[in-house]
Amino acid sequence: MIRYSHQRRISTANQSSQKQIRGPIRQSITNPEYVSINRTQDNTTNSTTATNTNNPNLKSQTSLLQSRIIKKNNYQTPQKSTTHSNHLINQVIRYSNEFILETFIRPNDQPPNLERIRSICIYFGFKLPKNIISDPQQVKSKEFQIYAKERILQRLYDVINKENCTDTAQIHQQQQIMRKFYVGRGNNYQLVRSVFKQRWWWQLNPDEDFEAANFIWTSWRKNDLISGLKARNHKNEIWTDGKIRIYNKLEDNFHLSNKKALFFNMSQYYKLTNRDPFEMLPLTFHIEHGLDDPEFDKFKQYFDQIEKERLNNKRILEEKKRQYQQQHQDDDYDSEEEIDEEKFYKVRIPKNIWIMKPGENSNRGTGIFVCNTLKEIRTEITSSAKQQHTHIIQKYIERPLLINNRKFDIRVYGMLTSVNGNMKGYFYEDGYIRTSCKEFNLDNLQNRFIHLTNDAVQKKSDDYGKFENGNKVSYQNFQKYLDTNLSDKNISFQAQLLPQIKIDPHRRSHCFEIFGYDFMIDDEFRVYLIEANTNPCLELSCPLLARIIPAMLDSAFRLSIDPLFPPPDFNMAKKNTLHEIMPINKFELVFDERIEGEKLREILKNQEEMKLKIDANDEFEEESQNSDGSDHQNEILQEDVSNIQYFNEDE
Repeated sequence: MIRYSHQRRISTANQSSQKQIRGPIRQSITNPEYVSINRTQDNTTNSTTATNTNNPNLKSQTSLLQSRIIKKNNYQTPQKSTTHSNHLINQVIRYSNEFILETFIRPNDQPPNLERIRSICIYFGFKLPKNIISDPQQVKSKEFQIYAKERILQRLYDVINKENCTDTAQIHQQQQIMRKFYVGRGNNYQLVRSVFKQRWWWQLNPDEDFEAANFIWTSWRKNDLISGLKARNHKNEIWTDGKIRIYNKLEDNFHLSNKKALFFNMSQYYKLTNRDPFEMLPLTFHIEHGLDDPEFDKFKQYFDQIEKERLNNKRILEEKKRQYQQQHQDDDYDSEEEIDEEKFYKVRIPKNIWIMKPGENSNRGTGIFVCNTLKEIRTEITSSAKQQHTHIIQKYIERPLLINNRKFDIRVYGMLTSVNGNMKGYFYEDGYIRTSCKEFNLDNLQNRFIHLTNDAVQKKSDDYGKFENGNKVSYQNFQKYLDTNLSDKNISFQAQLLPQIKIDPHRRSHCFEIFGYDFMIDDEFRVYLIEANTNPCLELSCPLLARIIPAMLDSAFRLSIDPLFPPPDFNMAKKNTLHEIMPINKFELVFDERIEGEKLREILKNQEEMKLKIDANDEFEEESQNSDGSDHQNEILQEDVSNIQYFNEDE
């Protein structure tokens, strides 16, 4: 009896849609040529011709995956290390977080690193307690916590105000005045209020009115509030009453969140920097004028090209199967094994699958569907012509990385601030994985529970929450999944994948905005930006979100609002603030207009005029799930957000 080695199927590939063979698998086909198509023809990775491992003259080559990761990291690392790593704002955040970890959060059974703590104290301008050598646990005392927090926050606010060219004299003049804030209804507004109420020097204002309120938060951008903010070119940047105002929306924010505007802007930027925009975006076509649009003609040519490749590769696969069967027809075997034909025969067959999205006025998965025929696409474009909206046709990622055979995407947060018209961008280093309820299957394109990971879609499934609480997975648990199921790849989510995920024309005096960005990873660990959302969902539908979202909001307020409105005299000992232990801030500055602005303006000076029809409703492409203020879908209420341990890395 002859014994054969068997190949195992890999969970990152689409299993149910692959044809399978049964029979003896003795060895890999000699000198297999991996037939594939260019990335712009298929969202699968280009493969190099396989080498004959038996040839001693051929050197071992770096895997395609690792070479791509190295290439991307090499591209991004210099910018991060030379431009922003030593930025004053990032320095203060980094040293602050390190101080918290070394003192307040360090377990009692671990002695503190007093030399490192002392050097950080010197950086912030204060000293350790006198008897710290004999009693190291003094760093955990309430008095020292309050004192250290005051000095660290003072340094943070001073640095941010200096970097934003803020008039600190104006801030000090109104520091003793009670500030008022207004939070409009919608998108779990109770959480925003709860987080903001922890700032004891603020008072809730009943009306949405900048005449009385210093800070206004609304779910939807309101142009009358935007226009009420002073523009940077005004000599007098304050109101007649001398008060500072700030709003949580940016003017023309649709440039970063509207589907068609985001595609246009990213395409323009990548082209002007001599890069392929589809390094980060799936191949995309924007159809503005129906079937007569020249862009639709380009899409059709592309579709036909992929179809030819698909038929040709199918013929190659069948020929290789025939040759293999002839070579091994006399082989004996003692078991049958299902295998992935495309992997075994080194032939990749594109599926020509596309995802269609409305170009505007779409959220919560509305109007999005997956298809694989020109007839379906033509029908959709023709039938929606009366609705007068454009279309985004995007290449579907046919071989996504899967979690337990189910599709997922990654939600991350970013924030843009515009203080005195100085724009800065921040990236939040914590987020979560959103999973689908049904196993991945390209044979069933109509099942939205397979292909769309939006919460608004998935929570309608009977299996919602069956596999993960709220269909959410933390970064830490995702890394455990990679270590367990793809250990041979040696993939670090934080070190190799997350770094790949990394407006306001009138320069309003003070405004900021939090965005939610969604990314996907294919089966060879390439990252794609799928969507951007203004007003990202703030619902706390599971414990993981109850840990991440309040901490993200609090950190955002600490960088955007608190420097303009610090507590009076920092008299924290007399007030029961949210945390005696200062929470870790996971925002990192990744863009500073004062550094990159001139270079960016030089790049964009030849930018094409945006020939997009942007109507008044385009700004409403937001994903908040309740606009009526009910927010009844929250499973975890936030009456006492102070119980949430922001600094806890565990779920």
